[in-house]
Amino acid sequence: MITQPRSLETLQIGALVQTDSNQLGVGKVVSTTHSTAEIHYWVSIAHKISRTIPLTSLQPVTLQRHTRCYLWLEDEGRWQVGRVFAWHPDRQSYEIDLPDSGYRYATEPEIYVRCNHPIDDPTDILILKGHETPYFHTHRSAFVRSLTEQRAISHGMPGLFSANIALYRHQVEIVRRVLEDPIQRYLLADEVGLGKTIEAGAILRQFLLDNPNSHALAIVPRSLQEQWRHELADKFYLTDEVQLVAAEDLERVTLQTPHFLIIDEAHHIAAMAASPQSSEQRQFALCQRLAHGAQGVLLLSATPALNHEQAFLAMLHLLDPATYSLDDLDGFKERIRKRQDIGRVLLSFKETAPTFVLKTSLSKLRGLFPEDPRLSSLIDQLQAQLESDATEPSEQATTVRAIRTHISDTYRLHRRMLRNRRDSVDDVLIDQSDALFQMEFDDNDQAERLHEYLDEWRIQALGVAEEQSKYWQQLSRLYRVFFVARGSWHRVLEWVIAARLEGQHLAEVIKAFGDNTVRLLLDTPHFAGEDDLLEQLLEILREIPEEGDRLGGAEKS
Repeated sequence: MITQPRSLETLQIGALVQTDSNQLGVGKVVSTTHSTAEIHYWVSIAHKISRTIPLTSLQPVTLQRHTRCYLWLEDEGRWQVGRVFAWHPDRQSYEIDLPDSGYRYATEPEIYVRCNHPIDDPTDILILKGHETPYFHTHRSAFVRSLTEQRAISHGMPGLFSANIALYRHQVEIVRRVLEDPIQRYLLADEVGLGKTIEAGAILRQFLLDNPNSHALAIVPRSLQEQWRHELADKFYLTDEVQLVAAEDLERVTLQTPHFLIIDEAHHIAAMAASPQSSEQRQFALCQRLAHGAQGVLLLSATPALNHEQAFLAMLHLLDPATYSLDDLDGFKERIRKRQDIGRVLLSFKETAPTFVLKTSLSKLRGLFPEDPRLSSLIDQLQAQLESDATEPSEQATTVRAIRTHISDTYRLHRRMLRNRRDSVDDVLIDQSDALFQMEFDDNDQAERLHEYLDEWRIQALGVAEEQSKYWQQLSRLYRVFFVARGSWHRVLEWVIAARLEGQHLAEVIKAFGDNTVRLLLDTPHFAGEDDLLEQLLEILREIPEEGDRLGGAEKS
């Protein structure tokens, strides 16, 4: 039953009230002066908390249906437990449901409601028999256990469980990384097909659960608007909270700065920063204003940095304008180049590397970062350990790891770029049974460069043929061969690329993949620019030494 709140003018002794000046909840008026009231907050029949509250801060309370209440029966001198059924304004009393299907009417002075103070000792409640029945305990405890387990598994992110989605492990990790960061501004750069849209939707849902008065804006390609609208509504139950708009329509739509901004296919928006067309420059400037004003920003793009430095810099500028200026393209290219140099050094700079290899690597690192005092100190420490016969192997290994960690954390391209590669995600259904070896690359920048060139090959290849045409299908099969080889020993990928580019290592490829794959490699026409990409891949692969380039594995039987 819906009732109207009562005016403070009707406040009387015994009235139920609450105030914003404390968190104790509902209390009872026991006395008043011209400006204050003494309020008793009922904890149990033996424990009350007294507070003096200004009358101006008190608000009368109408108890909601099913509120647990306690009645003092003056004529019987005892307490009775019940639940509120309804407030009857005409009688100025509550209808109270009692145990065993009974009921009675009670005025406010007769009713007591527990305040928010926790119960330290339940004895008084048990004496009164005010506890719930085993029936309620059985059903509620199962619910509480399930809720507790869900909260533990979701790390306090209920948006993951309350959405209509099935998340893979790599997606959960991305969502967790973003939501645990107080500054939620990230570039989600997963490869195509790994679920960037789902990750963004889960992050957005949790943000809106945590900030219910916020609104979000998603800038998506016009061709994907309907898909986004359906996915947000069907999978994340988000409708009016999110405004969808195409980049082309930004200037025609009235927009206020959102609390949370998502830009899908962000590389297209970023490319507008250097566009010769003034209309596209205005679109980028508007996106820039929205991104810099939003509390949270997610950019979605699978385009690698390699050969797309201008657009990549513009995306990072949307996330962090202080660090990434649009006017410093040359400096940004130098950072990318230096990252590749770092990858070459770290490839052999490992705990198990021979002493002469470590010394050579230290010399190169000192030349790359002459003004890094922390790195210089670690290099001096490792050099002293290498010169000493008393150094324990564990000490030397610890210093090597410290140097690798420092370089990785300090000189990574951007710590707000999160990227899952298809070959590192084991919960995506891709058949890799054709691979000759079951091995993995070490996690270093050499592997990152391989990945970027392969991804660039994929992007260029799929853009030169009409979808589902014979040539398109041949290129798709070729990429699958590259992908399977990439997930095995690095020499297998080298054989495949050499066979495609130079017609070499055909016997090794036949042994690994069969005659049909060799015919595919040799007979599929090369697209414009492909040979340059393949030569770059071969150069990287041939730099990888035979020792220390794999984590372990066994030849497939």
